[in-house]
Amino acid sequence: MKRLIVLIFVGFILVLAWFYLDKYLSKRDLIINFPNNTRGLSINIYRALSGEDNLEVNKSSLVASNISQNTTLKLPQGTYRIVSNQNNDYNKIDQKIYLGDKPYTLDINGVYTDTKLKSLLDSEKQSILSSLRQELPTVDKYFTISEGKLFEQGNWYGTTLVSKSTDIYNNDTLRVILKKQDSRWVIVTNPPQILVSKVSSPDTPSYIIRDINNM
Repeated sequence: MKRLIVLIFVGFILVLAWFYLDKYLSKRDLIINFPNNTRGLSINIYRALSGEDNLEVNKSSLVASNISQNTTLKLPQGTYRIVSNQNNDYNKIDQKIYLGDKPYTLDINGVYTDTKLKSLLDSEKQSILSSLRQELPTVDKYFTISEGKLFEQGNWYGTTLVSKSTDIYNNDTLRVILKKQDSRWVIVTNPPQILVSKVSSPDTPSYIIRDINNM
C-alpha cells in the first residue's frame, strides 16, 4: 500500500514537472512578417526578465537584434517587447506582445513619419489629381480639391472635396480615399462620401478612416 502511495505521489510530481517544462521551458514560434516594402526598417526583441512589466531595453534582456526580413524565431513563452531601431523615415515601433501556447504572428507595418509623407506627397500629387479627375470627370466643376495627406508608406491618400455650391442645402464636403496599386492611384471610395465608414471601405485601415473623417 505504501509503495502504491509513493508511486502515485511520484507520478503526480512527474506530471507537474511535465506541465512546468512544457509551459515555461518549451519554445514556441514567433512568426515575424514585413508585409510592406519596409526597406531600412529593423527591430530588436527583448524579453521580460521577471514579471510581465519588467521590459527594460538592455543587453541582458535582448533575445534577437536587427531583424529586417521575414523570419521565424523559437522562443520560450512569455512577454516580449518589440522595438524598432532608429530610422528617420519611419515612426518608432515600441509594443508589447505575449507569446503563449500557440504560434504568434507579428506583422511589422512600418509607417512613414509625417515629414517623409509630406515630401512624398509633393512628388505624387499630380498622379493623384490625374486619377481623381479621370474617375470623377466633373470634380473640378463642383468641388475644390483640398491638399489632403498620405498615409502608411505613401500608398494611401485621403482628402476632402469642398463644394463650390452656395446652396446651404446642397454644399456638403465629401471625403475620398485613394490607394496606390501597381504604381497607379485608384479611388477606394467611389462615389465620395460625407463620412467614410468601415463598411463602405473595409480594406482601409481604421485609423486612416478616422483621420480622414476629421479633416
